[in-house]
Amino acid sequence: MGRGSLVLFSVLGVFSAATCFAASHVINGNEVAEGDHAEVIQLTAGATSCSATVVGPRVIVTAAHCAATGAVGKFTIDGEAYSAKMIRSSVYPKVDHDLGVGIIDRDVLVNPATIASQVAVGDDVFVVGYGCTSSEGGGEGVLRAGNASVNRMSDLDFITQGKVAICFGDSGGPAYLSDGESLELAGIASMGNLQDTSYFTRLDLAQSQTFLKEIAKTEKVDICGINKDCDSDH
Repeated sequence: MGRGSLVLFSVLGVFSAATCFAASHVINGNEVAEGDHAEVIQLTAGATSCSATVVGPRVIVTAAHCAATGAVGKFTIDGEAYSAKMIRSSVYPKVDHDLGVGIIDRDVLVNPATIASQVAVGDDVFVVGYGCTSSEGGGEGVLRAGNASVNRMSDLDFITQGKVAICFGDSGGPAYLSDGESLELAGIASMGNLQDTSYFTRLDLAQSQTFLKEIAKTEKVDICGINKDCDSDH
């Protein structure tokens, strides 16, 4: 399926003129137990709401289309309010490298996810996000999760098909390798068909690794799996 039938997600609606495919229960996941996956946050930047993941004491990753460079992202963890300076991939949107980071104003006290070093067709992933449960919306603001598998690769993305699918508000959320017990972050939710197919920006590719290494260096921050081994922090 080509990108022409896919949509970029925010809680407000469609980011392209693509066709939406309705389904009765899009994300098809389960609500996450309170306290689980505290590293996955609901991020707002202006009028846009997306999902994002903590990958270092002062760093979050999300989709580039969720916030422009220079925007201020806001989120809460355990009732504490944080803000983050947002930075898009330098090649986006000319190149569809849908990856952005946020530099948080102070350390957050959650176990961060670690950037995975490799992802392949056939890998199982665990998708987490603050999205809806149907193409009509509803359920936003509730963290849900479910399993999928990598079906194929396309340019800078890996694609999952069947099982769970991302919905409005899931953009920027994580796809973890394995069964969700590990925090190996393989991809960032980018787009899908609101039915059974989802695209995730790959974090193991050179474009993503280079971007994250540059952020770690210029912003003088730690990013797990990039310039810091965070295994001992879990």
